[in-house]
Amino acid sequence: MTGGERANVEVIERMVAAYNAAATPDLSAEEALARTLTVFDEFYAPDVRWVEAATSFYPEGRTGGRAELNAAAERVSALLTDRRYTLVDAVAVGDRVAVEYVWEAEFRAGGRRLQVPMATFYWFHDGRFAELHEYPCVQAAAAS
Repeated sequence: MTGGERANVEVIERMVAAYNAAATPDLSAEEALARTLTVFDEFYAPDVRWVEAATSFYPEGRTGGRAELNAAAERVSALLTDRRYTLVDAVAVGDRVAVEYVWEAEFRAGGRRLQVPMATFYWFHDGRFAELHEYPCVQAAAAS
C-alpha cells in the first residue's frame, strides 16, 4: 500500500471513530443529528455524490449529494440511537477505498437492535470523500 493509500484508509478509520462518538445512546435525536452533520462537514466534500443500493427500506435505492445525505441522517437520527460502525476490512487502490463494515443501531421506540453488514466504496479528493457507493445488506440483517 502506498503512502497515499494508507492515508485514505486512515481517513476511514478516523471517520468511523468520529461517527461512533457522534451517536451514543444518551443523545437526543437532535444532538445525534448535529454531531453526525459535524462528521459530514469534516470528512465529506461539499459536492459529494452519494449512491445507496436498493434495499427493502428503499427499493429504488437512493442517490444525491450533501442535501440528500443530510436528510438521510436526519431520518436515521430520529429513528435510531446507539449507532456504530465496526470496520471489518479496508482495501485501498489509488484514490479509492473499499470498506466492509457491520453497522449497528437500536430503534429509539422499542429498543430492537439492527445489525447490517455493508460494503462502501469511497473515491477521495483532497483527503475527503468525493463519492461513495453504499451496499447495505438489509435483507441479510433481517433474516438473522
